[in-house]
Amino acid sequence: MNNLKKINFLLVLLFIAEMSSSQRTFQGFAEGGMTSSQISGDGFYGFGQFGGYIGLGLRSPLSEQWSISGRLALNQKGARKYQNADFTTYRLRVNYVEVPLLLHCSYQQWTLGSGLGINYRINHHERSMFGDITPERTFKPIEFAFYFMIEYALNENFHIGIGYQNSILPARDHANTQVFPPNNFILGDWHHEILNKGQFFTALQLKSTYFF
Repeated sequence: MNNLKKINFLLVLLFIAEMSSSQRTFQGFAEGGMTSSQISGDGFYGFGQFGGYIGLGLRSPLSEQWSISGRLALNQKGARKYQNADFTTYRLRVNYVEVPLLLHCSYQQWTLGSGLGINYRINHHERSMFGDITPERTFKPIEFAFYFMIEYALNENFHIGIGYQNSILPARDHANTQVFPPNNFILGDWHHEILNKGQFFTALQLKSTYFF
Protein backbone atom coordinates (compact mmCIF):
# COMPACT_ATOMS: atom_id res chain seq x y z
CA MET A 1 0.00 0.00 0.00
CA ASN A 2 2.93 2.34 0.70
CA ASN A 3 4.08 1.90 -2.90
CA LEU A 4 0.61 2.82 -4.17
CA LYS A 5 0.63 6.01 -2.12
CA LYS A 6 4.08 6.92 -3.43
CA ILE A 7 3.04 6.39 -7.06
CA ASN A 8 -0.12 8.44 -6.58
CA PHE A 9 1.80 11.23 -4.84
CA LEU A 10 4.49 11.37 -7.56
CA LEU A 11 1.88 11.43 -10.34
CA VAL A 12 -0.01 14.32 -8.75
CA LEU A 13 3.24 16.14 -7.98
CA LEU A 14 4.45 15.88 -11.58
CA PHE A 15 1.17 17.19 -12.93
CA ILE A 16 1.16 20.14 -10.50
CA ALA A 17 4.79 20.90 -11.37
CA GLU A 18 3.98 20.95 -15.09
CA MET A 19 1.12 23.36 -14.50
CA SER A 20 2.95 25.69 -12.11
CA SER A 21 6.29 25.80 -13.96
CA SER A 22 4.81 27.21 -17.16
CA GLN A 23 3.15 30.46 -17.99
CA ARG A 24 0.21 28.66 -19.54
CA THR A 25 -3.28 29.09 -18.25
CA PHE A 26 -5.29 26.05 -17.38
CA GLN A 27 -8.99 25.36 -17.22
CA GLY A 28 -10.92 23.19 -14.81
CA PHE A 29 -13.62 20.82 -15.94
CA ALA A 30 -16.19 18.39 -14.59
CA GLU A 31 -17.46 15.41 -16.54
CA GLY A 32 -19.95 12.62 -16.11
CA GLY A 33 -21.57 9.87 -18.09
CA MET A 34 -22.00 6.14 -18.54
CA THR A 35 -19.52 3.30 -19.04
CA SER A 36 -20.23 0.05 -20.91
CA SER A 37 -17.59 -2.62 -20.33
CA GLN A 38 -16.48 -6.23 -20.62
CA ILE A 39 -13.55 -8.34 -19.44
CA SER A 40 -11.61 -10.90 -21.47
CA GLY A 41 -11.49 -14.55 -20.52
CA ASP A 42 -14.86 -14.83 -18.79
CA GLY A 43 -16.43 -16.81 -21.64
CA PHE A 44 -19.09 -14.16 -22.33
CA TYR A 45 -19.29 -11.56 -25.08
CA GLY A 46 -20.50 -7.98 -25.44
CA PHE A 47 -20.39 -4.80 -23.41
CA GLY A 48 -23.17 -5.91 -21.08
CA GLN A 49 -22.14 -4.23 -17.83
CA PHE A 50 -23.17 -0.58 -17.43
CA GLY A 51 -21.89 1.77 -14.77
CA GLY A 52 -21.49 5.41 -13.87
CA TYR A 53 -18.57 7.73 -14.53
CA ILE A 54 -17.76 11.07 -12.86
CA GLY A 55 -14.57 13.11 -12.73
CA LEU A 56 -12.81 16.43 -12.16
CA GLY A 57 -9.73 17.64 -13.97
CA LEU A 58 -7.54 20.36 -15.48
CA ARG A 59 -6.65 21.03 -19.10
CA SER A 60 -3.72 23.22 -20.16
CA PRO A 61 -2.94 24.48 -23.70
CA LEU A 62 0.46 23.74 -25.26
CA SER A 63 -0.29 25.57 -28.50
CA GLU A 64 -3.29 26.64 -30.54
CA GLN A 65 -4.14 23.02 -31.39
CA TRP A 66 -2.45 20.94 -28.70
CA SER A 67 -3.22 20.61 -24.98
CA ILE A 68 -2.73 18.24 -22.06
CA SER A 69 -5.14 17.21 -19.34
CA GLY A 70 -5.18 15.30 -16.08
CA ARG A 71 -8.15 14.16 -14.08
CA LEU A 72 -9.31 12.24 -11.04
CA ALA A 73 -12.36 10.10 -11.81
CA LEU A 74 -14.57 7.37 -10.37
CA ASN A 75 -15.44 4.69 -12.93
CA GLN A 76 -17.53 1.51 -12.66
CA LYS A 77 -16.40 -1.34 -14.90
CA GLY A 78 -17.17 -5.04 -15.08
CA ALA A 79 -18.93 -7.72 -17.14
CA ARG A 80 -22.42 -9.19 -17.30
CA LYS A 81 -24.35 -12.07 -18.86
CA TYR A 82 -28.13 -11.87 -18.77
CA GLN A 83 -30.28 -14.95 -18.37
CA ASN A 84 -31.31 -16.67 -21.60
CA ALA A 85 -32.16 -20.21 -22.70
CA ASP A 86 -29.32 -21.75 -20.68
CA PHE A 87 -30.53 -20.00 -17.46
CA THR A 88 -27.01 -18.89 -16.55
CA THR A 89 -26.26 -15.39 -15.29
CA TYR A 90 -23.05 -13.63 -14.34
CA ARG A 91 -22.24 -10.16 -13.06
CA LEU A 92 -18.96 -8.48 -12.20
CA ARG A 93 -18.64 -4.90 -11.01
CA VAL A 94 -15.31 -3.27 -10.17
CA ASN A 95 -15.05 0.30 -8.90
CA TYR A 96 -11.91 2.22 -9.82
CA VAL A 97 -10.40 5.61 -9.03
CA GLU A 98 -8.71 6.61 -12.27
CA VAL A 99 -5.86 9.08 -12.87
CA PRO A 100 -5.31 9.43 -16.66
CA LEU A 101 -2.99 11.93 -18.38
CA LEU A 102 -4.00 12.72 -21.96
CA LEU A 103 -2.59 14.64 -24.91
CA HIS A 104 -5.24 16.40 -27.04
CA CYS A 105 -5.36 17.74 -30.60
CA SER A 106 -8.21 20.11 -31.55
CA TYR A 107 -9.57 21.10 -34.95
CA GLN A 108 -12.55 23.45 -35.11
CA GLN A 109 -15.20 21.89 -32.82
CA TRP A 110 -13.51 18.46 -32.67
CA THR A 111 -10.90 17.24 -30.19
CA LEU A 112 -9.02 13.94 -30.17
CA GLY A 113 -7.24 12.76 -27.04
CA SER A 114 -5.05 9.81 -26.13
CA GLY A 115 -2.87 8.81 -23.21
CA LEU A 116 -2.22 6.49 -20.30
CA GLY A 117 -3.76 6.09 -16.89
CA ILE A 118 -3.13 4.51 -13.50
CA ASN A 119 -6.36 3.14 -12.01
CA TYR A 120 -6.74 2.14 -8.37
CA ARG A 121 -9.24 -0.57 -7.47
CA ILE A 122 -11.61 0.39 -4.63
CA ASN A 123 -13.65 -2.83 -4.42
CA HIS A 124 -15.41 -5.43 -6.55
CA HIS A 125 -18.42 -7.75 -6.45
CA GLU A 126 -18.79 -10.93 -8.50
CA ARG A 127 -21.78 -13.25 -8.58
CA SER A 128 -23.57 -15.88 -10.67
CA MET A 129 -27.08 -17.37 -10.61
CA PHE A 130 -25.98 -19.30 -7.50
CA GLY A 131 -24.99 -16.17 -5.55
CA ASP A 132 -21.62 -14.66 -4.69
CA ILE A 133 -18.68 -16.46 -6.30
CA THR A 134 -16.34 -18.00 -3.74
CA PRO A 135 -13.49 -18.23 -3.13
CA GLU A 136 -13.08 -14.61 -4.13
CA ARG A 137 -10.65 -13.94 -6.96
CA THR A 138 -8.80 -10.75 -6.11
CA PHE A 139 -8.06 -8.06 -8.67
CA LYS A 140 -4.67 -6.40 -8.81
CA PRO A 141 -4.64 -3.13 -6.82
CA ILE A 142 -3.49 -1.11 -9.86
CA GLU A 143 -4.66 -1.29 -13.47
CA PHE A 144 -2.59 0.38 -16.18
CA ALA A 145 -4.81 1.46 -19.09
CA PHE A 146 -4.70 3.07 -22.53
CA TYR A 147 -7.22 5.86 -23.26
CA PHE A 148 -8.64 7.33 -26.46
CA MET A 149 -11.44 9.89 -26.75
CA ILE A 150 -13.30 12.10 -29.24
CA GLU A 151 -15.08 15.29 -28.13
CA TYR A 152 -17.37 17.71 -29.92
CA ALA A 153 -17.80 21.25 -28.58
CA LEU A 154 -21.44 22.34 -28.50
CA ASN A 155 -20.25 25.70 -27.21
CA GLU A 156 -17.25 27.17 -25.39
CA ASN A 157 -18.07 25.45 -22.10
CA PHE A 158 -20.05 22.32 -22.90
CA HIS A 159 -18.64 19.30 -24.77
CA ILE A 160 -20.00 15.83 -25.49
CA GLY A 161 -17.85 12.84 -26.36
CA ILE A 162 -17.15 9.15 -26.51
CA GLY A 163 -14.18 7.34 -25.02
CA TYR A 164 -12.38 4.02 -25.27
CA GLN A 165 -10.28 2.37 -22.58
CA ASN A 166 -8.33 -0.90 -22.48
CA SER A 167 -6.08 -2.53 -19.90
CA ILE A 168 -2.41 -2.57 -20.90
CA LEU A 169 -1.52 -5.18 -18.29
CA PRO A 170 -3.92 -7.82 -16.90
CA ALA A 171 -6.37 -6.52 -14.28
CA ARG A 172 -6.24 -9.97 -12.62
CA ASP A 173 -5.01 -13.50 -13.29
CA HIS A 174 -7.10 -16.21 -14.93
CA ALA A 175 -8.82 -18.72 -12.67
CA ASN A 176 -6.82 -21.44 -14.44
CA THR A 177 -4.97 -21.94 -17.72
CA GLN A 178 -7.10 -20.17 -20.29
CA VAL A 179 -7.46 -21.42 -23.83
CA PHE A 180 -8.91 -19.12 -26.49
CA PRO A 181 -10.41 -20.94 -29.50
CA PRO A 182 -9.45 -19.68 -32.99
CA ASN A 183 -12.81 -17.92 -33.50
CA ASN A 184 -12.11 -15.54 -30.61
CA PHE A 185 -10.17 -13.06 -32.77
CA ILE A 186 -6.72 -14.56 -32.16
CA LEU A 187 -4.07 -12.92 -34.37
CA GLY A 188 -1.44 -15.58 -33.81
CA ASP A 189 0.53 -17.31 -31.08
CA TRP A 190 1.85 -13.99 -29.75
CA HIS A 191 -1.70 -12.64 -29.29
CA HIS A 192 -2.82 -15.90 -27.71
CA GLU A 193 0.03 -15.68 -25.20
CA ILE A 194 -0.80 -12.06 -24.30
CA LEU A 195 -4.46 -12.88 -23.64
CA ASN A 196 -3.51 -15.92 -21.58
CA LYS A 197 -1.49 -13.78 -19.17
CA GLY A 198 -4.72 -12.70 -17.48
CA GLN A 199 -7.96 -10.77 -17.85
CA PHE A 200 -8.10 -7.36 -19.55
CA PHE A 201 -10.87 -4.76 -19.27
CA THR A 202 -12.29 -3.03 -22.34
CA ALA A 203 -14.66 -0.09 -21.79
CA LEU A 204 -16.63 2.39 -23.89
CA GLN A 205 -17.88 5.70 -22.50
CA LEU A 206 -20.52 8.24 -23.40
CA LYS A 207 -19.94 11.44 -21.46
CA SER A 208 -20.44 15.17 -21.26
CA THR A 209 -17.88 17.71 -20.06
CA TYR A 210 -18.38 21.18 -18.63
CA PHE A 211 -15.41 23.61 -18.59
CA PHE A 212 -15.42 26.37 -15.99
